[in-house]
Amino acid sequence: KGESMPDNNIRQAMLPDGSRIIKNDLGLSPGCILKSENQCIILLPGPFNELKPMFENTVKPFLRNMTGSNVVSKTVNVFGMTESLIAQSLSDIIEKENPTVATYFSDGKTDVFVSSKSDDIKEAISQVDMVVQEIERRLGNAVYGIDEPSLHHAVVSELVARKITVATA
Repeated sequence: KGESMPDNNIRQAMLPDGSRIIKNDLGLSPGCILKSENQCIILLPGPFNELKPMFENTVKPFLRNMTGSNVVSKTVNVFGMTESLIAQSLSDIIEKENPTVATYFSDGKTDVFVSSKSDDIKEAISQVDMVVQEIERRLGNAVYGIDEPSLHHAVVSELVARKITVATA
């Protein structure tokens, strides 16, 4: 555009030498994959609306090719509970290795990521679904959706489903 780039944007564009760049179509910060003989490090930006498509379109296929396994993920969307209370309520589930469960707080809500890895895609799906159901049981009404892009989207979807309109002035 012929404009000077702010220092912050320059820092966001810096990536380790030898990394494979993951394009970010929704934001300024790219991701990257660093691979050596015995480890792989994947860096993605924090905003979920940027992270999720990068993961689905690039990281998931990369991991499937690298491991020969399928990775299945779902996100349980939670509002009205602190991240620490959620982690405490799910501590026994979080400690397990497959499926993995992790919490992520952003914009006043917490997402609980559930991922399973298996050679059999049906088994991976089943494992994730069982854990998601258990999380829903434990967290109750604090769960407002599964794989919802945002709390706003979930509210609007519910209003549309109930044929309710809202007006503000």
